Amino acid sequence: ETDDAIALFGNKNVIILVGMSVIGKAFLRTQFVNKCVDFLVKISAGKYKVAYIGFILVAAFLSNSGIDPTVLFLILYPLALKICDRFGVSRTKFLHPWLIGYVGAMGSLPLSGLVSSAARNNGFLESYGFTQTMDFMMIAKARVPALILSLLYAAFIAPKLAPEQPVVEIKSVESKSLDQQKPLPQFQEIAATVIFFGTIVVLLLSKQLGLEPYQVALVAGILVPTCGILTERETINAIPIGLIFLFCGSMSIGLAMVNTGAGDLIAN
Repeated sequence: ETDDAIALFGNKNVIILVGMSVIGKAFLRTQFVNKCVDFLVKISAGKYKVAYIGFILVAAFLSNSGIDPTVLFLILYPLALKICDRFGVSRTKFLHPWLIGYVGAMGSLPLSGLVSSAARNNGFLESYGFTQTMDFMMIAKARVPALILSLLYAAFIAPKLAPEQPVVEIKSVESKSLDQQKPLPQFQEIAATVIFFGTIVVLLLSKQLGLEPYQVALVAGILVPTCGILTERETINAIPIGLIFLFCGSMSIGLAMVNTGAGDLIAN
C-alpha cells in the first residue's frame, strides 16, 4: 500500500535519527568537543594508536550500557570525526574499523543493555508458549569470545584493510575541517552543550518520565535551530537523507513481504 510505504518516513526510529543527527551536528560545533579531544590526545601522549584503541574500548563499554545503539552512535560520531581531523587520519581508516568493534561489542557484557535484551527475549518466548528462559549471564558467557575477537580485529587488523578514501564519494561530508569552522557565540555554545547532554540524560530517564525516545529527540532537534545554534540550511544539511531513504526502503521491503505472505513462505 502506498500509504503504508509513506508512513514509514514517520517511523519512530526515523525521527530519532533525524533529531539526533541535528543535535550531533550542533554539538560538533562546540568547543566542548575540542576539549574532549584535547584531553584524549593528552592522556594518549599524542599517539594516535593509543587514542584510537581507547576510543574503541569506551564505545564498546557504552554499547552495553542500555542506551539505544543508534542514539549512542550519533553521540560518539562527532567525537570520532574530531579525532580524525586532529590526528590527520582518513575517516574511513577510523570509522570502518571502529564500527566493527562497536557492533561486535553490543549486548556482550553483563550490563543493563544485556539484561534488558534478555528480558525482551524471555517475553517473546513466553508469548509463544515456551517454558524455557534466557539468563543474561549465560548469554554474556557465550558472547565474550566474539567480543574479544571483534575488538582485536577492529584494533589491529581492520585499519590495515580499510580504504584510504571512501570507495564512493560521500558528498554530504563537509570538505572543510571541523577545526576550521567558526566558533559559536557564547549563548549558542552553552545552549548546544546543554541540549546535547540534557538529551542524553532525558533519554536515560525516558521510561521513568513516561516519554518516548523519539519525542525527546524531536524536541531537542527543534531546539537547535530555535536557539540559533544552526541556521535553517545547516539544520537541513545535518539530516542524513540518504540513510533515511535506505532505512525506509528496507522497511518497505520487509512490510511488503509480510503483507504478501512471502515472509511466511520463506520462513516455512
